[in-house]
Amino acid sequence: MGVIAYWNAELVGFNFVMPGGPLVDWVIFLVALLTLLLGLISLILPAVGLKILKLQPNAAKSFGKGQTRGVLAGFYIALGLTCLVYSDPFIAKQFAAIILAEAWLLTGIGRFLSIIVDRGATLYNFAAVIFEAGIGSLLLALLLGLI
Repeated sequence: MGVIAYWNAELVGFNFVMPGGPLVDWVIFLVALLTLLLGLISLILPAVGLKILKLQPNAAKSFGKGQTRGVLAGFYIALGLTCLVYSDPFIAKQFAAIILAEAWLLTGIGRFLSIIVDRGATLYNFAAVIFEAGIGSLLLALLLGLI
């Protein structure tokens, strides 16, 4: 079952059919929940959030914890919560899920770029690229009806 979504600006027209169904809804829910949990961990326990990302917090400076709580946690919580809250109408939920998928995919692409440019070829970075780009690609492929 598909829903036709329309977005029209002055010079831009956009129209495509987004698939729905229980599998798409479950994947959206799980990815949104994972994103929200990572955000909450970074908000409540910023040192743990940094360790998940393989970063070392500097106990002498509060800047790192502030960045973790503000920037990292804020974006993750906003992305995850948006997808969990917009269960109705269907179209808003699907567009929020596309944004979530793009965020994860671009996180993986950015990390891959860092592997090449910054010479950060570590096992953790390769695993993180597969994980982040994989989640984003899977969700995006489901939303666009490619799977």
